[in-house]
Amino acid sequence: PYAAALRRLRSVGAAPTPRQSEALERAALGALGQRDAVAMVRGALLLVACRCVDDGARAALVDRVFRTGDSAERVALLAVLAALPSAPAYVETAVEACRTNVRDVFEAIACENDYPARHFSDAAFNQMVMKAVFSGVSLSRVRGLAGRVNRELERMARDYGAERRAAGREVPADLARLIAGQGDT
Repeated sequence: PYAAALRRLRSVGAAPTPRQSEALERAALGALGQRDAVAMVRGALLLVACRCVDDGARAALVDRVFRTGDSAERVALLAVLAALPSAPAYVETAVEACRTNVRDVFEAIACENDYPARHFSDAAFNQMVMKAVFSGVSLSRVRGLAGRVNRELERMARDYGAERRAAGREVPADLARLIAGQGDT
């Protein structure tokens, strides 16, 4: 059913209404509110499936969906990760998602998603934030950034800014937020 969602809902492409987006946000599914109807259905299927199996089977299911899914299937999975039972068990999958070169997949974990701020180690969170800067993804989309800015992240931002200046390149404006330790505005 997860993979078949696109075929069955091919004609449905509408984004959620503001009311639906608010309901998703209250249910800790705000990242799904940024997606299309197929992603929302896939996310709901994962939530139901994960509530019907034990922890070991759940972790295997999440891993299998991520490893065998196409980009759209991965996006839906990552958007609901924070709401799945035993959420900390999926850190490896989430960190792996940050290594992708597929922008939609990276944004699904890094943007409008509470999972990284809640469950990533400092090193993994810092790498995700710096990748967002490298990729031109606005840090205003990274949830929980203010509470996760640390000295190492500030150092990384300063070093990257110095590297860009030395090369005569533009320094991303978001770096100032990290160096000043501002995070969220």
